Amino acid sequence: MKLTVGRKLLLLVLIPLVFEYAFVAILFFLLQTYEQKFDQFEKSRQAIVEIQTVNRDIAHHIMRLMVALYTGRQMVNKEFDRLVEACERNQGVLLKAGTLRPEIEPISKTLPELMKETILVLNQNRMAILGDDSRKTVRMTPLRHLFFPLIHKYNATTTEIDEAEILMAKAEPRERLIYGIAIPATLAIAVVLSVLISLSASRMFSKDIVRRIREIEESAKRLAFRSELPPPDSGSDEVADLSRFLRDAGQVLADTRRKELAVLDVATDVICALDRGLRFSVVNEGSTRSWGYTPEELLAENLMSLHDKRDEQHIRGAFQKILESKVEGTFETQLRCKDGTLKDISWSSLWKESTHSFHCVAHDVSEKRSAERMRQRFVSIASHDMRTPLTSVSVSLSLMSAGGMGEISKDAQRLLIEADANVEQLMQLIQDLLDLEKMEAGKIDINFSTISALDVCQEACDEIERFASAADITILSPYSDSLISANHRSLVKVLKTLLMYAIKCTETGGTVSVEHREAQDKTFISVLFPRGEQSNFTQLSEFFEQRTDNHALKLRQIPLAMALAKTIVDAHHAQIATRESSDQCQIDLIFPTLVPEDSP
Repeated sequence: MKLTVGRKLLLLVLIPLVFEYAFVAILFFLLQTYEQKFDQFEKSRQAIVEIQTVNRDIAHHIMRLMVALYTGRQMVNKEFDRLVEACERNQGVLLKAGTLRPEIEPISKTLPELMKETILVLNQNRMAILGDDSRKTVRMTPLRHLFFPLIHKYNATTTEIDEAEILMAKAEPRERLIYGIAIPATLAIAVVLSVLISLSASRMFSKDIVRRIREIEESAKRLAFRSELPPPDSGSDEVADLSRFLRDAGQVLADTRRKELAVLDVATDVICALDRGLRFSVVNEGSTRSWGYTPEELLAENLMSLHDKRDEQHIRGAFQKILESKVEGTFETQLRCKDGTLKDISWSSLWKESTHSFHCVAHDVSEKRSAERMRQRFVSIASHDMRTPLTSVSVSLSLMSAGGMGEISKDAQRLLIEADANVEQLMQLIQDLLDLEKMEAGKIDINFSTISALDVCQEACDEIERFASAADITILSPYSDSLISANHRSLVKVLKTLLMYAIKCTETGGTVSVEHREAQDKTFISVLFPRGEQSNFTQLSEFFEQRTDNHALKLRQIPLAMALAKTIVDAHHAQIATRESSDQCQIDLIFPTLVPEDSP
């Protein structure tokens, strides 16, 4: 029958316990025997004293009876009765002596027999002993043959008692010594055997358990290193259950890993792990699609081998910073693919102390960086190659409309003014594009100061008045004021952009209002205008609330000036909010209100 670990441990406790109980029983038996032996010595010594007393007493009474018979005195009957009484009484005493030593046991049985014989002799010769006194002396001669053998036997008994006493005196120390050695020896043997039995049982049971636990430990290591596990334990105890559970867990982990790898292998990004020396330890199949290297080719390969030596210091510095900060870090490198092409790679990496490796996601941003470079080239072209001719065109149109090239008709002058306005708008568009590029690149520093909200509103309305008049739109400016922290020129530009959008969305003869109010320590500058049928105000609201990105901006044709306005407002740590009703649209610029230093 196969035993469980619990039963084996129980046997490991019970087997030494059973032997200990057996040794205790043996020790108890020895102690009890020792006690009985020396109780027997004590009783035997008392019995010797009693036997000697009885022997002397009977011998004394026999001598008194013989003296009475010789002297012829009247004491014969009395002495006879005393002798008989002494024999009967002492015979009963000796019979009650109990178990005695072997040395004294024969005497304790011989003496009662001798007393019986004495009583028998006395009873058989009663008449001869108790006859007429005148003939006692005459009868003494034949009676002497009766008493002298008895006296001789009693004397012999006395000699035997002395010899038995001597033998007992010699035997007692020897037996005490034997038991004095036997009991400690038994105790020592019991302790030694108990230890040996415990060790043997422990070795017998634990050796197998330890071996199997080591096999489980080895299986756990294999599981940690994702190696193949050995067959499970074929036993039926808890260790075998643990082995089977570990095997099942390894199978589940292997299946889970296969599923994870299947997901990772179809990922477009390269997902990998690098050790402290920046050598690849794990790579997914994305490396084949993105870089041209198979995972097998990259394993144990150093990341530096895929980069130019000029980038080595930058890359190692980036990983060292991530290692020291223990937080996720991002950086970009130019990686050389297998076909020799260079790709811009954005790395997201995190150091994992548990695995002592960098867990990395390498995203190909080559197209994005290429688009950015194209945009920069376009901005460069717009800033140099377009602004110069547009400036010349604008100057020429202004000169012609002012009559510098001769007198022109009113219709031609109106067309020249419209053309000049369009050229100016195109130049402003180019300037907005340049400003947006610079702000996104962080190349423009905005200087803040305490300004008047009313001054900003008045200046923006004044600058936009010419366009409003041309479109027959009325601009209403506010009258209240408050102090805010902002850049005056940038905020005027934002408000002009909002007013231009409102004018375009408002039909001829309409009204655009600029309002100012304070609420909950905040300053609100609002642009209100009628809701038009062709208005894209919903898309603009989504853009301001950051539910769309710049790509959506292009698709939905949000004005570039609006993107610049949002960038400027974000740089002020302010907010743009929109509200819409059935007949009116509202755009709010929200700034914290500054309290004047001399206010109570």
